[in-house]
Amino acid sequence: MTLRREPPRQVPSPTPHFTNQRDALALADAAAGAPTTGPHLLVFAGQPGIGKSELARFWVHRRAADYPDGHFHVDLSDAPDTAGLVSTALREFLLAVDVAPSAIPDTLDGRAACFRTWSTGRRVAVVLDGVYAPSQVRMLRPGPGRSVVLVTAVAAVAELDSHATVIDLEPLEEPFARTLLGHLARPDRLAAEPEAARELLAMCAGLPIAVCVAGALLKCRPHRLVSALVGELRDERARLSGFSQIRNKDVRAMFAAAYGRLGREARSGATVRSVRTRAAGPSPRRPCAPRCGCRRVRCPLR
Repeated sequence: MTLRREPPRQVPSPTPHFTNQRDALALADAAAGAPTTGPHLLVFAGQPGIGKSELARFWVHRRAADYPDGHFHVDLSDAPDTAGLVSTALREFLLAVDVAPSAIPDTLDGRAACFRTWSTGRRVAVVLDGVYAPSQVRMLRPGPGRSVVLVTAVAAVAELDSHATVIDLEPLEEPFARTLLGHLARPDRLAAEPEAARELLAMCAGLPIAVCVAGALLKCRPHRLVSALVGELRDERARLSGFSQIRNKDVRAMFAAAYGRLGREARSGATVRSVRTRAAGPSPRRPCAPRCGCRRVRCPLR
């Protein structure tokens, strides 16, 4: 097995309007720098639309030089056949590092072992987007060495690994949400209608995806008043429809997919409310179970 001259760079570029999350970035930096014999496992957890994927992508591109042997990415969200998707992803990983197709095993276990063998002693970054089963991480994890695995997940994922560092993402604070909205829709439009801008930001509730969609709705109609958009979005059902107008930023579909992948028990109580209610609804924080074994940042039991 030989590494191609240009190592794989599969992780998508982050948005140019990435905003804030300085605390989460600092926590990820500290966790990735801790001594370890195996790959570091960082989990970005939070409700849909909170910016987990963007944060993972931003972190990898920011720390690219620390992982010179390759950056790997797989989107595990909305996948009914998780074993098939993981097996396909491992094949793509191996092809990306010039493993001959004839040398790639046919079985999932064989491909996972082959990737661990290749990556042992190397420094790679693996981004696993939309994880909801511990087996996904186990199969896609690189071998021992100074690599890093970044996981994004909606539900509690403490059971993924007792050595994982779980970082809960919080909604954007109002000043940062306003900055993001201003980047997209122009700050002068917000300044001209301060009350309407405040109400629009309140509807977004600090969710970056909702702020981005609101900004895109204003940007595509440069003469539209902010107050006019606010009036259209005041009804909660209309709000989801309005937030679902931008291609590739379908909030309703995103929440529906997240809800559909939750287990029966997880669909009750606060989790249901956080996924099924309006796009601009912050979800209650879920504490880790006693003696969960994780290193959950902001865990109320620590």
